Amino acid sequence: MKKLVFLMALFCSLTAHAQLPSQGSWLVGAEVGELEAGWGRTNVRRSSISLTPLAGYFITNRFVLGAGIPLGASSYELGGQRTNTSIVGIEPFFRYYLNDQQLRPYLTGGLGFVNQSSRINEGPTSTTRSFSGNLGLGLGYFISRNVSFDGVLRYQYTNDETGPVTANTNGINLKAGFSIFLGR
Repeated sequence: MKKLVFLMALFCSLTAHAQLPSQGSWLVGAEVGELEAGWGRTNVRRSSISLTPLAGYFITNRFVLGAGIPLGASSYELGGQRTNTSIVGIEPFFRYYLNDQQLRPYLTGGLGFVNQSSRINEGPTSTTRSFSGNLGLGLGYFISRNVSFDGVLRYQYTNDETGPVTANTNGINLKAGFSIFLGR
């Protein structure tokens, strides 16, 4: 009987709905967009990582406005020629949670302004400035009332400017991360 009561209590605690943070709460977290290391028979070596720390404020019980700081670094080597690139920017965003269950889908979107610096071997540094807009659908899995693991699939439009050259790209990206909810 004790085992049955224990199992029922455990089941109820695992299926209970965590309450969504309320208006006036804060969201802090990070998204990892790319973690890559590669090598092969073609003598190409590459590695890259990107991380976006996030902070947002609940304007209403389900609507968050905030900003992220995209940071990234990559290295690409082919035939003794090495290209190193660094990225830093600002990305205002919104997030709207669709429910208050343990598994919470959300709509998200934002605008981004990024500065990318690249250097080949020890040569001069070239700079690319990018503007981007994105819209996507995310899913937060709340492991507690204040912590979630997140995944988001986004459509992204990017406009890159390198000197007199402008390039427009469209794409889909997938990011994973976590969020911590502070406050009320």
